[in-house]
Amino acid sequence: MSATTTIKKGPRVTLRQIEDEINKEPLTKVSSSGKKFSGKKNITIEGFDFTVNKSDVKMCTVTDCESVTIRRCIFRDKDTLGVALNVTGAKTKKVLIEYCLFENLTFDDDNGGEPLRLGNSQHSGCIFESTVRNCIFRNLAADPETISIKSCKNIVEDCYFINNKSNVTVRHGGLATIRHNYFKGRGGIRLYGHGNEIFNNLFEDNPGEEKYAPIIIANGNKPRDPNWEDDKTPSGREGNSHAIYARNKDNKIHGNRFKDCEITTYYRKSERLTPKGLKLEDNLIVDKFEGDTGRAEPIPSPDIEIEEPDSQQPREIDIPQQPEPDPATQPTEPDIEPYAKLCQGCETEEAKYKVSIHFCASDLKASMSVMKNAMAEIKRLSAENQKAIAAIEEEQ
Repeated sequence: MSATTTIKKGPRVTLRQIEDEINKEPLTKVSSSGKKFSGKKNITIEGFDFTVNKSDVKMCTVTDCESVTIRRCIFRDKDTLGVALNVTGAKTKKVLIEYCLFENLTFDDDNGGEPLRLGNSQHSGCIFESTVRNCIFRNLAADPETISIKSCKNIVEDCYFINNKSNVTVRHGGLATIRHNYFKGRGGIRLYGHGNEIFNNLFEDNPGEEKYAPIIIANGNKPRDPNWEDDKTPSGREGNSHAIYARNKDNKIHGNRFKDCEITTYYRKSERLTPKGLKLEDNLIVDKFEGDTGRAEPIPSPDIEIEEPDSQQPREIDIPQQPEPDPATQPTEPDIEPYAKLCQGCETEEAKYKVSIHFCASDLKASMSVMKNAMAEIKRLSAENQKAIAAIEEEQ
């Protein structure tokens, strides 16, 4: 009879081990313009202090690189516009980020202050297969996304996230794995898209702000990512930039532990499409983490009906589709970073301009058909414009 194997929850490396590895040798200070690496293969970027507090300057940019390791680097003390570590490019593959420190990044005026970004929206169909492990993310208050994942098949594991006003976010793309991490205080994981797996993470002392909840499962505004072949298959190539929130679909959340957290899972309903095929198993509220004996109980959810799981299979929950509320009759949502509303022409780019048209009661009905025809013409022109832009880019 074989012995039962216990799978460790949380990081498989200590915070001290990570700090000791980062500081084992002096780091080299970079210039005020940061560093850029493009088209590199099989290189290691090691031992740099990327502290650059210059507006609109990224500390480090890695573009179209393959099998590149970034280790023992520091990204901290920036309160101006600019991503700390920007991994981008359609040819990016297998970038490893390990034993790095991201700390005291506080630019929060607008988008563009992410500590770590894995792709941009046009890369949401690209398969980066990159890994972030054994890193520390601490005292971050810049962009709402601690790690902004906008590509596919990436892993975040064995990291420490301590008191951050931001979340590890699968923003575009999908098929991400987020496992064996420790979250203390504010900040957790925010989820969109297909085929992500969140497991064996520890959450402690979360004060209960919904936008920094341990796990945020958000509604989407489109059934799938526009740069995927279908709702389960990324295209594997660069596509169009977009601001779409792909529906949560076939995501697995299991084996996570929550200690002294005012809130565990928040179902964010700002958009129309509710999660589909969500699988939840063995997520527990505890008063002590494993290794100590203590109370453990299943996580209650006021938003969905939780059924007892089968002894062999995780339970699958399809949350019933809710009608889209009338904004005029709804209370203002609490302090949560706003969704990007989509242009009603192309239905992919963020809508930054609002047009209001007012009618009297007698003219409203007659005007509706005119408005529908006008919107159809706008969409036709938008499609022609997109084709023209694509043709120009192909010629270049």
